[in-house]
Amino acid sequence: MKIDRYKALYVRTILDYEKDVADIFGEFKFYLRISKCYTLAGVVWRLEVPNRCDHDKNLWQLLSRSFQYIHDKGCRYDRLESELMRKGIWKML
Repeated sequence: MKIDRYKALYVRTILDYEKDVADIFGEFKFYLRISKCYTLAGVVWRLEVPNRCDHDKNLWQLLSRSFQYIHDKGCRYDRLESELMRKGIWKML
């Protein structure tokens, strides 16, 4: 019998932030969720933002990586891709 060491036994939400925002493609909901996951291997932090979910034992490294992602990429590419698909332009590229 194999035991999954990293399966969350209990998840405690620390922060659940949502905000309606708008860009040139329209309105969407931005969210930031920070959770503490208890597993058989120990405690792991989880941070969720649109199009990304990341885990790390060190909260500060997790925050650093995630905020760098939000700054560099954010939702821009995925929002552009969705808009091009909606207008039917994506197939012509």
